[in-house]
Amino acid sequence: MNSPATRASQETILRGFTFSFFMTVAVITSYFPLYFGWRGYSTIQIGLLYSVGPMISIISNLFWGYMSDRFRTVKKILILILACQLAMALLVFRTESFGLLMVLMAIFFFFQSPTTSLNDSLTLLTASRSGKSYATYRVWGSIGFAVAALIFGQLMRGYGTGLTPLLGILTIALSLALSLILTDAREANYKKPDFSGLLPIIGSRSFLAFLFILLTTSIAHRMNDGFLALFKQRLGADPSLVALS
Repeated sequence: MNSPATRASQETILRGFTFSFFMTVAVITSYFPLYFGWRGYSTIQIGLLYSVGPMISIISNLFWGYMSDRFRTVKKILILILACQLAMALLVFRTESFGLLMVLMAIFFFFQSPTTSLNDSLTLLTASRSGKSYATYRVWGSIGFAVAALIFGQLMRGYGTGLTPLLGILTIALSLALSLILTDAREANYKKPDFSGLLPIIGSRSFLAFLFILLTTSIAHRMNDGFLALFKQRLGADPSLVALS
């Protein structure tokens, strides 16, 4: 068994990983729209780029979640998708063709969108074994998002929106580095998924109502992610004000 000092170190690394990952989320949410606008893309094109993420996440979350369960590892899956995120980000920021950019963003989100659920899985498993609450780990994601939005906004105020690629690549690289020293946590026994009870759940009125609520909430959420920064910029706000919001 691990000593208390070792467990504390492992938990600190997990908190640091959660902090760094949500720094990347802050860049994607707050500054990708500004960056693509700075590149000369229209609001319709930016909307199309952002629509790729939720569509591809339907497949990617199921796929990577299954792979994590199948091979009984979260850490190795995180390392793989973060390495692929980094590679795709380097390509995204170099391409000039909008059609190719759409394809690259779809692949980028295929590797980026499941990171949240995998991080949550690792956090829940770690919390259950440590006896600490999920919130004591997850709060560091919110702190990382807020800190990154504020600091990066100030940097962009001084150096311009063109700094976005560097910040995105650095935060992904930091998450990848931390993922290498994470402690894996998986249930020992793998159970093959049983889909026999899925159809009655999907067809139930309460489940359909729940999905409808999620749909309406997510529309507003995605509008905020994709266009709040652009809207404020049109009103004359600089990146630091977008960060404060």
